[in-house]
Amino acid sequence: VHLSVGLADGIRRTGMSGARPLLAGVNPRATFKALLDARRPLYSEVATFEIDTNRRSANQVVRAVLAVIGEPSADPADPADLLDEPTPHDEAAMRDEPLLPSPTFGPPQREGPDS
Repeated sequence: VHLSVGLADGIRRTGMSGARPLLAGVNPRATFKALLDARRPLYSEVATFEIDTNRRSANQVVRAVLAVIGEPSADPADPADLLDEPTPHDEAAMRDEPLLPSPTFGPPQREGPDS
């Protein structure tokens, strides 16, 4: 599945931050456009499905992907399935916050009388 994005949405999502090594340089917008233009043909060629992510929340994109791969959770022909209010997960993603707590790892827990 190729999740396509246009220049305007891609720029908004990346924030043109200098923290992104591929966008570091004199003109991050031109660099981003060049990356899109260079990658799009290969992504389109190898993808079985292409989903336009422009102006869609993460939740909307997930439902569109599920619809094209045949999962019964969304109807791509129904605009109501694709145009909804952002969920708390969408809002967290827009703020670059983790969607789930990070797992903590420790020694294995033992059960029984010796623990």
